[in-house]
Order: sequence, then structure tokens, then C-alpha cells
Amino acid sequence: MDHQQEEAGIPHVLTFPLPIQGPINSMLQLAELFCLAGLKVTFLNTIHNQERLLRCTNVQSRFEQYHGLFRPSCLWVYLCLPKLIEAQELPFKGDDLDALVRNIPTMEGLLRRRDLPHFCVTDYKTDPSSLAALKEIERIPQAYGLILNTFEDLDGLFLSCIRSYSAKTYAIGPVHLHLKTRLAAKQTPSLLSSNSLWEEDQSSIKWLDAQPVGSVIYVSFGSLIVASKEEILEFWHGLLNSEVKYLWVLRPNILREGKTDYKFMKDLAEGCQKNGYIVSWAPQKKILAHPAIGGFLTHSGWNSTMESIVEGKPMICWPHNVDQRVNSRLVNKLWKIGLDMKDTCDRSIIERMIKDLMGTKRDEFKKSTDNLSKLAKLSIGEGGSSTYDLESLIKDIKGFTLLKRM
Repeated sequence: MDHQQEEAGIPHVLTFPLPIQGPINSMLQLAELFCLAGLKVTFLNTIHNQERLLRCTNVQSRFEQYHGLFRPSCLWVYLCLPKLIEAQELPFKGDDLDALVRNIPTMEGLLRRRDLPHFCVTDYKTDPSSLAALKEIERIPQAYGLILNTFEDLDGLFLSCIRSYSAKTYAIGPVHLHLKTRLAAKQTPSLLSSNSLWEEDQSSIKWLDAQPVGSVIYVSFGSLIVASKEEILEFWHGLLNSEVKYLWVLRPNILREGKTDYKFMKDLAEGCQKNGYIVSWAPQKKILAHPAIGGFLTHSGWNSTMESIVEGKPMICWPHNVDQRVNSRLVNKLWKIGLDMKDTCDRSIIERMIKDLMGTKRDEFKKSTDNLSKLAKLSIGEGGSSTYDLESLIKDIKGFTLLKRM
């Protein structure tokens, strides 16, 4: 069998995330899991975000190391070929996700190329012209199933409802923990790295190393949330008044006014030197795993929620849009692993909630988060529900590809 014949026999998956930080992070982790299973993967990215990834991470060299490392089929991993989409930076501001999706080019040009994928994994609805292109290509299924970054013990009722409509639903999360575990099993944990579009300030870890166990609250509102100066100041006063140590991520572009105010940011950093530390971006998974972290003040994005659950860190939720409000309610009302602070931004409420999370209600929340953390780890272990679903997904992809070749 020559090289081309061997390559033609490998299942080929196109991964196409919404071109913002959270979806790119999750989809790259899924792409690595596919690579470890011997699948051929094409990761579709915008030129702008690809350049940011290459500037801030080792993502390209990391994927190149799969060549011959685990199995020959990993030779054909194509990572984010920018020429596939000739797009500049998308006109995306704040929480206007609809505008973002409208400006994503269709997949038609890509799918009509010679090297067609067998499957397409995407995390948003493509437009009608893209769907039409999919239907015209016999090799690509019109609908395959749902791949979810969650696990049975966390979302059992929700998954049961989904499966009543879509039998092919695979709950393979927490994806980042799954990938970390599988790389460690192959004795290559050094391959696991960041998928960040911003440069991560590693000094935050050094600062945490000097803090007592469980003494610090981590504050981050993700990659998209914007806030007014007044809101930022309310958080600043609430954090200071709580007298709890804090590590705060303040992106340069977080201000709703649109322009970075360097003096404002500098004044905030200088004003918190006694109890806090401010960085522009941070290695979040490392931070949440750090023993000095006792809680997480978050925007309640799904990646952040899952990462916090895995590390057993209770949350204060300040949600804004899309799934964040649902996630914050689940954290507070259903899972009882944190507090919901939506629609409020008041220093006295922030102070009280931090004191509750890190002090008076600490043991109560810690017990709940430790239990969910244990269930998350069991789900990706041998015989776990997420392991079973991931293996079923890989098996179904390979089986369908074989059937299409017959």
C-alpha cells in the first residue's frame, strides 16, 4: 500500500469552531483527542486568530510532534491552514454573537477541494449556503450527532432530554481533563499546553506560590466580557473591602468605552499591591489547579465552569450572555457549588459574597465541589461514562468511514 492509499483509508475530520477564544480552545483539545485516536484532522481557523495562536502558543510544533509519536496515521494532521479562509479580523464587538456568525465565510470553497473530510465538527449553525454545500457532497454526512463537553453525573437529566431527540449524543467532557489524562498515559504530558489567543503572564503562578493554601480568590471574566470603569471600580472596592487575597485578570480591552486606559489600569494595579495581583491574561487551568486558590469569581463561561469543577473550586458567577446565565443558575441552584451574582455590580454585594465563598460558607461549598470534582475524574477514567462515549464516538467515525469506502 503506497502513501496515498494509506492516507485515503484514514478517517478525516474537519473541526470548525466559532472563531473566539472559548470554542477554539475546546475544539483544539478535541482535535488532539482525535489525533491520539489515529484520525486525520483539519482545524479550520481565521487568519487573524491563527496568527494570534502562533504568536502566543506552541500549538503548531505541538501538533507536529504527533508525527510518528503515537501511530502512523497521526502523520496527516493539518493544523489551521490560513489559506483555507481568506478573511481579515471579523467585525465583532462585545456580545454580538449573531453579527460574528453572519460574518463567517461559508465552508463551500473548502469542501469542494480535492481532499474532502468525512466529517465536519462545528459548534454553531452554518448558514444555508454552507448546508447546501454539505448536502451536495456525498462523503460528508448531513447530520451525525452532538458532541458535548460535559459528563453524565453533572448533566444526566439534560442529556436524557437531548437523547430523546438525538440518539447520537456523546458526552465526552471534561475535554481538557480527558486530553491531559490520555497524554499522561502515553508519558507525554509535556505536549499539553495552552491554546490561548493572548500571551499568558506566568508571573501569576510565582505570586500564588507565595500565598497560603486556599487563601486567594481568582477573578476572571473571560475573553469577551466588557465592563465600564464604574463596574471595574465596584469590583476593585469589593475585593479590597473583603480583605481576601485575589488574583485578577484584567484584559487591556475589557473597558466598554473601547480604548485601553493605561493610567486607569496602572492605578488599579498599584492600589491592590497589599492583597492582590493584577495581570492582563493568565494560564487559567494552572491557576485553578494551584493549592493557593480557594474560589473563582467568573463570568460563567462553560470552559471556566468545567475547569473550576474539575479542580474543586467554588464559584461566584457574574454572567452576561449566551449560556452564562444558565450556567450560573446551575452552579447556584442545582449543583450548589457557588453563588449567583447576575444583574448586580455593587461593592457591598461583591464583598459579602467573597466573604461567604471564602469564609462563612466555605466548607459547605467545598464539600459540593469536591464531590463533583471526584465524579468528573471518574467519568474520564477506565470504564467511566465519558471514556465510553469518546470511545464510541471514535468507533462510530471509523466505522462510518469504512462503510463509505465499501
